[in-house]
Amino acid sequence: MFGYVKPVPDELLVKEHNFYRATYCGICRAMQKHTGRLCALSLTYDSVFFAIVRMMLTGEKCTASRCRCLAHPVRCRDCVRENDALIFTARAFSILAYGKACDACDDTRGLHRLPLLVARGVLRRAAKRADLPDLLAVMQRELAALAELERAHCPSIDEVVDCSGRMLGEFFAAELVGDEREIAYGIGYRLGRFIAAADAAEDFEKDRKNHNYNPYLFGGTGDFDEPERAAARLSLRAELYELEKEVLRLPHKAYPYMGNIVKNILYYGLPAHVRFLDEREGQEKGVKA
Repeated sequence: MFGYVKPVPDELLVKEHNFYRATYCGICRAMQKHTGRLCALSLTYDSVFFAIVRMMLTGEKCTASRCRCLAHPVRCRDCVRENDALIFTARAFSILAYGKACDACDDTRGLHRLPLLVARGVLRRAAKRADLPDLLAVMQRELAALAELERAHCPSIDEVVDCSGRMLGEFFAAELVGDEREIAYGIGYRLGRFIAAADAAEDFEKDRKNHNYNPYLFGGTGDFDEPERAAARLSLRAELYELEKEVLRLPHKAYPYMGNIVKNILYYGLPAHVRFLDEREGQEKGVKA
């Protein structure tokens, strides 16, 4: 969930974009306070979607104030004040960042691995400070399941992306009950599957060059040719359709700012990763011509 779940700013109202940035600043400050300043360097804008979904489901009230930080020491910025949703987001994303570092270490060799090992050590401490042992266990379980599939050179993209789906489903649903938990799990599950599938498609050439595992290397022709890309696009659109059904269960009318940001991500931000495959196909046809 790093770099995929973002809106298209041009399609947001100015006040919605300001709220989006203020929410990110609020998560960043919460992460510095609860999991460490160094951990906050790993934070991405994807966390805002997580926090907004949680605030919409829990009815969390949020207010903003002006603040400065090391990244913006001169000019004050709007910042959503700390609330339970922001604190939980900060703690959860410290664990996800640690998992990302572990995965990167496993996929990297040589001198390039050294800075990743340092980052993994820092983020390990942050994950412990997050004090969410159940989520840490979920992440470790699903990463272990994914590693087993990689060792077996699993050709099934569905099995691979399900690890990510189950993991994000549990992260979104953690500490929620009833309908809120059901909706949150559905959003996280479908989003996790989409991210993993899109990441595998986008990283195919890099993984083949670096001899890293990619399910598209072991399924079909192993070249990820045009028919396979077409199937991948269809699968990604199907995941977005299922994600849409879950997202529309959120109380959008009660939270119009938040609802418009979520819909922007769903209808503009995420589909850009499907269009990436179309653009690459067009570029390859142009080269052949």
